Amino acid sequence: MLIDQLINWVNENNALLNLLAEATGQTLYMVFASGLIGFAIGIPLGVMLHVTKKGGC
Repeated sequence: MLIDQLINWVNENNALLNLLAEATGQTLYMVFASGLIGFAIGIPLGVMLHVTKKGGC
């Protein structure tokens, strides 16, 4: 009985589930893209700041 209700809900809300899947994919893309950009900028900047600090390495 519970399985039948779940199957009916999925069939009735298929468009909603498609939107949810698409939005989840977009969110993951944004998180990984911004993380990669932050990593690419942050690591060289951190190394440069450490190396050029007063007193050297």
